[in-house]
Amino acid sequence: MNFGGAFFGAVGGRGGFSIAFDDQGNFAILGGGGGGLYSAVGAGSGLSVTVTNAPTVDKLAGVSVQIGGQVGEGPAINGELTFFTDGENIYVGGTLGGAVAFHGPWPGELHGTVEYDWPLAQGRYAPPRPQPQNPPPRNGNSSGNRNTSSTTPPGTRQRGPQ
Repeated sequence: MNFGGAFFGAVGGRGGFSIAFDDQGNFAILGGGGGGLYSAVGAGSGLSVTVTNAPTVDKLAGVSVQIGGQVGEGPAINGELTFFTDGENIYVGGTLGGAVAFHGPWPGELHGTVEYDWPLAQGRYAPPRPQPQNPPPRNGNSSGNRNTSSTTPPGTRQRGPQ
């Protein structure tokens, strides 16, 4: 969940706060700010939701690049794609939200921005998920194959002396 705002006139600034959760039981509160290029003059502020492919909230802090836009005068809808990295992997996020916005000369804007996010607080909301266990090998054989030391086909019984 994000709360943020922007003011712009071809060049603009942006800032906000986010509460982030991951499926590992972690949460983070982040604050961020940045700026970039906008296709209109105006301002807007509102709530949004972002979903990323980052594995944990730890990856969310740092530099990110956004491309997006907003449509509407007064009540508005905004959307954005965010790209960020942890130095090894590139992650992507998608944002959708509502806002109160005022634009000119048309009722909307497109933007390309750069932002830096700082972790303000982090913690756990749930215990970590248990890791899957490997099943034990079958028949004491580490390869998992059955009857590797026998010439008898599986499913047949050996008979005693006849």
